[in-house]
Amino acid sequence: MSLLLRDIVARILAYPQLFDTLRLPQVMRFLEFTHRVWPEIVGHTGQLPVVLTAQPAAFLSSVLNLPPDIITLSWLAFSDMAATYHAEPPLTSLDDSFRLYSNDHRIGAEPLNPPIRFCTRAQCKGAKLGGESLVEARLYTLQRGVLPVFSRSLYCYYKVELQHRLRYTLFSELFCSGSTQRNFPPRIL
Repeated sequence: MSLLLRDIVARILAYPQLFDTLRLPQVMRFLEFTHRVWPEIVGHTGQLPVVLTAQPAAFLSSVLNLPPDIITLSWLAFSDMAATYHAEPPLTSLDDSFRLYSNDHRIGAEPLNPPIRFCTRAQCKGAKLGGESLVEARLYTLQRGVLPVFSRSLYCYYKVELQHRLRYTLFSELFCSGSTQRNFPPRIL
């Protein structure tokens, strides 16, 4: 058993309520989320708080689906580990893996899907969108850098008076064309 795993198990065993509630994946997610919200936890002082403030505690409780008292105990048990987890990021992050393999498999680091699956035009009577297409793109973030993504578009081919095509994207852009061509105006992400 690795030293890190032994340390985690020892800390869980030190708190019977954690032993009854937490599992290893939850502890790892707790550490990962505390890493992601570290600036909110340490605040402007940069000091490790003895007790989590209300806002980060409520957030962790929501995202981990754990009661607030378990979050408080988890902080007591793992706060120093969370501090070192923040200081020592893993050799390759999930985002780095997406950067390496995303284009080969056409799977992006974040989903960019249209917010709807059915056409919104009254004439189309709620026709299901189809004709899916993927456009390779880049998502620029402050915390995670540039991420490879694929913007998914869906089309409506429902025939009304004139054949039309509607293109739905994540950004709710709607392009109509009276012709049967697939030429749509360029999009800027």
